[in-house]
Amino acid sequence: MAVTALRDASQRLAPLLAVTFLVLLSGCGAAPPPAGGPVVLVVVDTLRPDHLGLYGHSRDTSPELDAWAQAGRVYERAWSTSSWTLPSVASLFTGRLPSAHGAVAVLPLPRENPLFGRLPDAIPTLAERFSRAGYATAAFVTNPYLKPLLGLDRGFDVYDYAAASQSPGRRADSMVERALSWIDTSSQRPFFLLLHLIDPHMDYAAPPPQRGRFTQGETSRLELPVGSASSLREGRFPKPAGGAELGPEDWSFVSAAYDEEIAFVDAQLGRLRRGLEKRGILERGIVAFTADHGEEFFEHGGFEHGHSLHEEVVRVPLVFWGAGVRAGRERAPVSLADVADTLLEGAGLSAPEGSQGVSLWPNLSRGEPIAERTLHFQDVLYGEDRRGAVRWPWKAVVSDATGSEYWNLEEDPGEQVLPTGKIPPAVARLLVEIQAQGHTGNAEATALDHETRQELEALGYLE
Repeated sequence: MAVTALRDASQRLAPLLAVTFLVLLSGCGAAPPPAGGPVVLVVVDTLRPDHLGLYGHSRDTSPELDAWAQAGRVYERAWSTSSWTLPSVASLFTGRLPSAHGAVAVLPLPRENPLFGRLPDAIPTLAERFSRAGYATAAFVTNPYLKPLLGLDRGFDVYDYAAASQSPGRRADSMVERALSWIDTSSQRPFFLLLHLIDPHMDYAAPPPQRGRFTQGETSRLELPVGSASSLREGRFPKPAGGAELGPEDWSFVSAAYDEEIAFVDAQLGRLRRGLEKRGILERGIVAFTADHGEEFFEHGGFEHGHSLHEEVVRVPLVFWGAGVRAGRERAPVSLADVADTLLEGAGLSAPEGSQGVSLWPNLSRGEPIAERTLHFQDVLYGEDRRGAVRWPWKAVVSDATGSEYWNLEEDPGEQVLPTGKIPPAVARLLVEIQAQGHTGNAEATALDHETRQELEALGYLE
């Protein structure tokens, strides 16, 4: 009788024990993702994280984003995969490094007929993955390197491109309005939205009330708008009547003008946040915020971006919000190549085939540790090919022309002093990993049409 009762009790308890075991097992991984929820990816062109309040900037450039970040997960050490738009956004869309996706500059870049690698049709993109899962997809972009000509439009039902301009039609306020209007027409389906804002890219000419907010107290000879990129790169006063070398007060003015553009974008990000909240997007979906690359202000003798792999051009902001996201700050190094895998897992979908990134979703949703790994950044637009990598705290960059350089970012975050003496074993291993990635070749070299050349010249890329 006792044996029979014990057997009956164990049979009744078995299902409960099984369920309990599964619950405990599921608790060891990431929280269940909000499958089928909307996904919004915001990319601000040419945005340095250290010019934002949430990353420690002294100027009040980003009060809206700073406040919003309190409810999100902020990645303090995020690197792009390149220092200019085409390869970095291609990595954002595919999870692959430039050496793997081939959307790069064909170096040396000839002035008369520059060639760029088109993203091959065989490489799956983030938008294609969402589209196949039944999502409505749309992109609102302005940078000429994101034109359909170079293959980054694949998978989008709507691809709203117009050339970057200082006219009201393509500024951040108008772009936010376009994006919110599209959401209102697509809210009956899950959707994936890319919003790309180019305002912090030269020329620096923020509209009122930000115009003059930081520059009016400067003593520079320069005036708004700040343009003439070639003259500034050479360190010359850009007016023909000037002829004098630019000094620290001039670079301070340029940086202040750049911050005014960031402040303008920040105000529009506040509008975007309120628009998403009003539509319930933050409650049921995921929002990611990042940049394609940063900007140099002569920290290493150069200006703008695309010419080096220093921290000021390869570090980017990275913040996530929404359903299932655990607020906080994360110091583990991460890559722009991780964003595709992360957004897809957050939506309950698998990563794109061939991705070299990792999903940050376990960290986003439960604070799971991120495994230590090497992060790579590759391809420049000007000069000799360069390839680099970080395995915290060491960073190394390799050039066929100048050899290798390395820094300890914990001790020298600004890369101001090149170490001498015997190369540390950790750096030697890093150099081997960089060489193993190979050069950034391209699969489909594409010549630009006349219109695209003119658009790039207007941004200071081609002269």
